[in-house]
Amino acid sequence: MGGRHGQRADDHRDPEQPGGSQHLDDRSGGRLAPPADTGSLRGDLIELLKEIRLGLRTPWVAALLREVGPRSAASADLYELLGKFWPARFKASGAIFVRAVERGELPPGTDPEFLLEVISGPLYFHWLMLGHPLDDAFLERVADLVLDGARARPAEQG
Repeated sequence: MGGRHGQRADDHRDPEQPGGSQHLDDRSGGRLAPPADTGSLRGDLIELLKEIRLGLRTPWVAALLREVGPRSAASADLYELLGKFWPARFKASGAIFVRAVERGELPPGTDPEFLLEVISGPLYFHWLMLGHPLDDAFLERVADLVLDGARARPAEQG
């Protein structure tokens, strides 16, 4: 396993190739790939975090994230496009939490959109702001922390 600043051997998929990252670069004619169904919430969540990582490694995505900055009049067109992408992505990815509620792994009333925001934030901050790699150990720590909190009580909407 790689260290905090090391890359793992399993980080070999090329996000430039079709299917390399359908998280942000959908080359399937407008259809988003369904999230992994490993049979457990932890497994599904780690696979989703890996897909997010692949998306962040796509060169144009990395450049976009570094340049976009906060919402402003200058970036209105870009945010309009992102406003069309995110609802579909959240609906597709949120399926892992819906399945987990159905399996009894999460309590009824769990808010999938909130959990998606919570799992994504640490990746963006860790990689974009701090410049640290997103190795598997970090993804697992994020997954476990979020799952512990989500299992404790349903997220309050608002």
